Amino acid sequence: MSRIAFKTPELIDHWHQLHPTLLDVVRWMASEVWEPIIRQPYMTITSAIRDDGIHAWGRAVDVSLRDSRNNSLLPLARRTRAAALINGVWRYGKVNPTTGNEYEVCYHHKVGDSEWHYHIQVRDETGRRDGWR
Repeated sequence: MSRIAFKTPELIDHWHQLHPTLLDVVRWMASEVWEPIIRQPYMTITSAIRDDGIHAWGRAVDVSLRDSRNNSLLPLARRTRAAALINGVWRYGKVNPTTGNEYEVCYHHKVGDSEWHYHIQVRDETGRRDGWR
């Protein structure tokens, strides 16, 4: 199983304040996704509780998509496959009223000049699609 790492010591403190379902998703990712698909020895949390949006409520984290060995961006095929697996197992629990599509637990994106990363988000209704808890 891959280990979970934190970009800054402050994020370790944030870990204990995160939504319980978010902790479940991140632990599951480290166990079932990170080593077998992403092929990295550890998963790095780069952002958690901050002053904007869903992050402010402890219901989202950002995860680095950089190779821990050489700092290169991980291959798109692996990033896409892993995100599809995460969203195939975890259901966010809300439909976008504009598109009619369900919001996702995981998506990878780049905002402005920031790094490509996974944004992992949950709400109280988030759970596994198979009903396992």
